Amino acid sequence: TRSSPGNVGRYLMVKSLSIGLFTWLLQITLSILGVIFLCFVFLKTIPGSPFDEDTPLAPAIKTALEEDWGLNQSALHQSLKFTAAVLQGNWGQSVSRPTQSVLEIIQNDIQTTLGLNLAAFILVIFCSFLFTGWSLYVSNPRIESIYRSLTASLSSLPTFFWAPFLIFVIGDKLGILPSFFDGTMLGYVLPLIAIFMRPWASLSWILFDQWKVSLGSRSILFARAKGLQRSKIIFSHAFRLSIIPFIQKSGQIFLQIISGSFVVEILFGFKGLASDLVWAISTRDSTVVVGIALVYCVMSLLITQTMEVLSRQLDPRWKASHEA
Repeated sequence: TRSSPGNVGRYLMVKSLSIGLFTWLLQITLSILGVIFLCFVFLKTIPGSPFDEDTPLAPAIKTALEEDWGLNQSALHQSLKFTAAVLQGNWGQSVSRPTQSVLEIIQNDIQTTLGLNLAAFILVIFCSFLFTGWSLYVSNPRIESIYRSLTASLSSLPTFFWAPFLIFVIGDKLGILPSFFDGTMLGYVLPLIAIFMRPWASLSWILFDQWKVSLGSRSILFARAKGLQRSKIIFSHAFRLSIIPFIQKSGQIFLQIISGSFVVEILFGFKGLASDLVWAISTRDSTVVVGIALVYCVMSLLITQTMEVLSRQLDPRWKASHEA
């Protein structure tokens, strides 16, 4: 029947997922519009002008820029036109590279940045789960103490420490791996390690504490009393209890990876968005600066908001209060 408990449960589940998806889309949309508005404010308030250079722009380029952004119109009209243009993919023309648009510059180099960030993120998630689970599975207080102390210590060392350290010691002095990105697979090893270290230590530290606490919960004690295998208790039952803080922290970890990869791309010589941003800042190419900043903001928003909504959907306390 329509009023059966199974149908009611499915209806509540679909309703909860629909509301969660709508909330996610609304938050993402409002956040992106807010970022676009801040980018417009940045362009309007930065000192000087992209046309005030020692070497003036060509008249045709200057006229095209003025017509493209409507610089002679009101601020409100400019902001609306700027927002519409960004949403349509028209991010303007590069000042320092007149033959290329901002979107073309970003499209040429974003694959390197995205690949590096996603590879580091996946590696951090996998190793955090693997090593933390192993340290709890061996059930050795000394190993647990060493592991927790190690992750706490490594989480205090920033990426701009690891990158030069790996370059000077592993790359230059020992010569084990390339100290400069040469386009080969080995060239990715040191950059990934430099990005990986601090986010992995931070996430493992949080996961270890949450996982350890969950092993003392009543449901885990009941599972032990039933005689379930230790591996199933740790990697199935206890992990599910600690997954929500793990997911929430993963969004913050991705922000650490993005900021760390900026340093790594510069030091290891990657041709990515970081090098484009440094070049744009040094040449006062404000349109490229805003475009790259917008890309970084959108990436951060997508990851953090997705993790937030996912953690809510998995949290039984939020589900119960929402359904009530």
